[in-house]
Amino acid sequence: KTLDEYRDAVIAEIKDELAQQKKIDAASIIMSKILENSKIIGYDEDQVNEMIEAAKFTTEMYAKENNTTAEDYVIEEYGYDSYEDYENGLGDSAKEYLNTIMTISAIAYKEGLTVTDEEYQNQIKEYTEEYNITTEELSKYYVSNDIIYSILITKVYDWLLDNSVKLDNPETT
Repeated sequence: KTLDEYRDAVIAEIKDELAQQKKIDAASIIMSKILENSKIIGYDEDQVNEMIEAAKFTTEMYAKENNTTAEDYVIEEYGYDSYEDYENGLGDSAKEYLNTIMTISAIAYKEGLTVTDEEYQNQIKEYTEEYNITTEELSKYYVSNDIIYSILITKVYDWLLDNSVKLDNPETT
């Protein structure tokens, strides 16, 4: 109602956003350390290949939206020297992503972290409101496993933050 109230609301919102970002950054540092010290003993090659094909498809769609070829798009947008270099890196990228998924899933399993139907429905509601789309439109962009996994990531990150040893300077250890 007043300029002071508006200023206070904006300051509070910025402080909340900064606190949330600090929390995400801290959890990301912890997860990076866990991934560095984890050993993945195998991959489902069909899943790796599906991820590679999905990445190529997405790149082709973005290229079409930008009226260019996939080859030019990966050079201009991703900084690759050639489309071949991009393709060669997709397998490693897929495996890195799977490393994260498997590690997060293992932590969730070990610690009994699950996603309830209520949490799932709340996340769908949040997405539909945020993007101003229907549930049917949302299903074009996200499958249920994507939504469940996004909730699970948050739960694992929160668990990691609650159960980690706090250091003064985590970058040095």
